[in-house]
Amino acid sequence: MGKVIKKVDIKDFLRRHRVFLVSAGLIVALFLVTRLYNILAVPMFNDEAIYIRWAELFKVNHHQMFVSLTDGKQPSFIWLMTLFLYVFRDPLLAGRLAAMLMGLLGMAGIYFLVRELFGNAKIALAASLLYVLYPYTLLYDRMALYDSTLAMCMIWSLYVEVLLVRRRTLIMALFSGVVLGAGLLTKSGAFFAIYLLPFSLLLFDLKRKHRNKELLKWVGLAVLAVICALALYSILRLSPNFKYIASKNGEFTFTIGEWLHHPFTYFWRNARIMAGFITGYSTIPFLVFAVGAFIVDKKYIPEKVLLLLWSILPLAALAFFGKLLYPRYILFMLMPLLALAAYTAVAFYSQIKMRYVGVVVLILFALPMLWKDYHILTNFARAPIPELDRYAYIEGFYSGTGVKQVVDILEEKSQGQTIYVGTQGGFGIMPYGIQNYMYTNKNVIVQSFAGVGPEVPSQIIEATRKYPTYYVFASPCPVCDSIGTPPKTWPVKELLRVKRIEDNSYLTLVQVMS
Repeated sequence: MGKVIKKVDIKDFLRRHRVFLVSAGLIVALFLVTRLYNILAVPMFNDEAIYIRWAELFKVNHHQMFVSLTDGKQPSFIWLMTLFLYVFRDPLLAGRLAAMLMGLLGMAGIYFLVRELFGNAKIALAASLLYVLYPYTLLYDRMALYDSTLAMCMIWSLYVEVLLVRRRTLIMALFSGVVLGAGLLTKSGAFFAIYLLPFSLLLFDLKRKHRNKELLKWVGLAVLAVICALALYSILRLSPNFKYIASKNGEFTFTIGEWLHHPFTYFWRNARIMAGFITGYSTIPFLVFAVGAFIVDKKYIPEKVLLLLWSILPLAALAFFGKLLYPRYILFMLMPLLALAAYTAVAFYSQIKMRYVGVVVLILFALPMLWKDYHILTNFARAPIPELDRYAYIEGFYSGTGVKQVVDILEEKSQGQTIYVGTQGGFGIMPYGIQNYMYTNKNVIVQSFAGVGPEVPSQIIEATRKYPTYYVFASPCPVCDSIGTPPKTWPVKELLRVKRIEDNSYLTLVQVMS
C-alpha cells in the first residue's frame, strides 16, 4: 500500500505559527520600506554608471554578455540588472532594485543560516531584523553595486557548507557547487568561500559511528562541490577578456610574490583603515554584542567559532594583501557578525530577570544603528558613516550630482533635431551617466573626451557646424578654474551649473558656440 498523505490543516498551521508568520512578515515589510524609501535620493555613483551601461549594452546586444570582463569584473550582477532594465525605464532605479532583491535574498539567507546553526527561530528572526537595520546592508542594498550580491552569495555559501558537513549527501554537494559557483560569477572575493570550506569541519560530529568513513565521504563531496563551482566559473573562459580578472585583482591586492617582499609593511595601515570602516558602519555596541556571543553562554562554541573565522580570516587576508581599500569591499566579511550579535541579544534577553532592563539595553544597542539609518535614508550628506563613502557617493566628482538635470535639458534640446554632446571623461560617470538615460534616443550623439585643454577639440568644432553642440564638464582639469567648469578660452554659453558639496566643485553643461 502506498503512503497515506496527511491533509494539512491550513487554519491549524496558521494558528500554531501565527507569531512567527507575523514577525517574519513585519521584518520583510520593514526591509521593503527601508530599501525603497528615497531609493533615488543619492545620485548615480561613478561605478553604478559603469555597471548600468554594461547591462544596457547586454540588453541591446546579447553578444555582449561578457562585456564586464573588459574591465576584469565578473558578469552575474550585470546579467541580473539587464533583466530589470526590461521592466523599469529608469536605469538607476532598475539597477538599485536588482541590488535590493539580492539584499532580500541575503536577509532570507541569514535566517536559514542561523536557524540551521542554532536551531532557534527567535535568534534567526533577530538576525534577519539586524540585517534590515544594519547600516552597512541598508546602504549597499540601495546601490547598484556588486557588493550586496556578493554578501548574499557568501551568506548562502556558508549555509550550504554547514548543510554539507551535517548532511553529507550528493544532492547537497551539487547544490553547494551551484551556490559557490554563483558567488564566483559575481566577484573574486567569493573564492574565500572555497578557502574557508575546510573550517566547516568544526561542525563535524567526531563521536559518531564510522567517523573515518563519514569524514572521507565529506571530503569527496566537498571536492565535488568545488569542482562544480569551478566548472561554472570556467564559462567565463569563453571570453577572450577572461585574463583581465587577474589584472583587475592585481590593482587592489598584492600577489603572493609581491607580498613576500613586504609582508607586514601595509598590514597595520590596512588594519587601521578597516577598523574605521567597521566602526563607522557597525557601531561599537554591535561589535560588543558580536563578541558577547562567546560570553553570554558556553553553548554552540563550534558554530560561533566558525562564524567568527568567516569574518576574521578574510579581514586578516585583506589587511595583509590589500593595496586599495574601500568600505564596500569588507561588507561580506561582516555578515557572520550579524548572527553572533543576534545570538547575544536573544540569549541576554532570555536570561535577564528584569525584562524592562533587557528592553532598555536592546534599545541602547540599536539606537546608534538607527541614527545612522535615519541619515542614510533622509539626509545622506550628513550620514555618520565613513568619510570615504560619503565623498564618493554624494560629495565629490565621482558622484553623479546634477546628471539627471543635464539629461532633462538634453532630452528637451533633442526634440525634433539631432544634437551632439561631448563629455569630460571616457569611463565612469561621464559619459555613462548621460548614455544610461539616453541610449534609446537616436537624436543624441554622445562622444567622450579623456582630457580638457585650452583649445576646443577639433571634433567639437566640426560638430558645431552640423548640430547644436553641448559639453558636460564634470572633473578636474589643469586649465579650469574649478572642478567641473569650462576653460575661459572656450567659446561657450553656460546652460546649467550644479554645485557639489565638495569645495570648488561643480557639474556644468554648456553649449559650444560655432
